[in-house]
Amino acid sequence: MLVGCAHSAPPASGEVRGDNLREIIENQIRDNVRESFGELSGQNFSDADLDRFTRDKVPEQIVAILQTNNRFIAALDKVRAMAPGDRESYLKRCRLPLRKTWAELGEISPKGTTDAGRKAELAISNAIVDLAEKLLASAPKPAPKAAV
Repeated sequence: MLVGCAHSAPPASGEVRGDNLREIIENQIRDNVRESFGELSGQNFSDADLDRFTRDKVPEQIVAILQTNNRFIAALDKVRAMAPGDRESYLKRCRLPLRKTWAELGEISPKGTTDAGRKAELAISNAIVDLAEKLLASAPKPAPKAAV
């Protein structure tokens, strides 16, 4: 039986890609939650993958990488510039998972994910938005000189 997360060393490479907060979240999900395309072991993000994801504290590792990342800070500055109502709506949308579950779609395909995959996606999006809200509540700071 084959099981495993999308990458052997969570979170992925530590690379941050995206020009806005939602893109960063979606890319972190793609990097850290295996695409699910079939029911067989190794073809989806399984409960065993979710257990490993949780044990390895992947969302916390992602947050540690992001909080000093220039690209993330720049994306946060864009959110900070929004009107308060728009910012609140945007952050709420950023908490949404990337994919629907197979049950929601009514089919097993790469367009969706498993229930375990959905839980991992939500853990990542919620951890990143929680960090964003925490940083937005504080005074803006100049971007640190960390690698992009």
